[in-house]
Amino acid sequence: MIIGYIKEDFKTCKSSEKIKELKDFGCTKVFEEKQSIENLNKQTVYRELKSNLCSGDVLVVHDMICLGRNKQEIKKEWETFIKEKIDVVILKNPVIDTRRFNEIDSGEQYISKIVFSLLSWVVDEERSRIRFAQREGIKNAKKQGKFRGRQRKYHPDAIGENKAIYEMIINEWSSGTGVMDIHRKTEVARSTIYRIKEEVFN
Repeated sequence: MIIGYIKEDFKTCKSSEKIKELKDFGCTKVFEEKQSIENLNKQTVYRELKSNLCSGDVLVVHDMICLGRNKQEIKKEWETFIKEKIDVVILKNPVIDTRRFNEIDSGEQYISKIVFSLLSWVVDEERSRIRFAQREGIKNAKKQGKFRGRQRKYHPDAIGENKAIYEMIINEWSSGTGVMDIHRKTEVARSTIYRIKEEVFN
């Protein structure tokens, strides 16, 4: 079976266009990740995709960045697929098509591995470039007074459930409850809980 996978948060064109390309390639099923989540283990669609892949299947993606955030993560996912005898095709980089590896000699396989390593390095460098550009953009926006940062959910002026959780965190801190217990009760990130403590009690 030929299965496609796309990540909307890294798209370079409309997802509908990508889906069409995958189907034109021969994918009988396409998994589309719409949540903007960095951690692969938390991407429910990606986990579902992997559970549907079997030995002999072909995984088709547009870009290597679909397989991870950096070259280490990409390499880990790549090796997992190869170990399970699942072929991988990268549409943006046609040279990466493991279906050809079974029919070529070891020398060419070695060259293909080098090409993969170079491409994964390019992905890592591109990530760094994007992060740098984002930081510079935020810095310039701050200078111009246009950047407000991420809106906080839990603060004194919050309303509804967010306000109730904010007050609960304060009450728990006042009662001497530890941060891990507060985290378990509220499911709020520990960094946020510490931030509220610093704002209220310091």
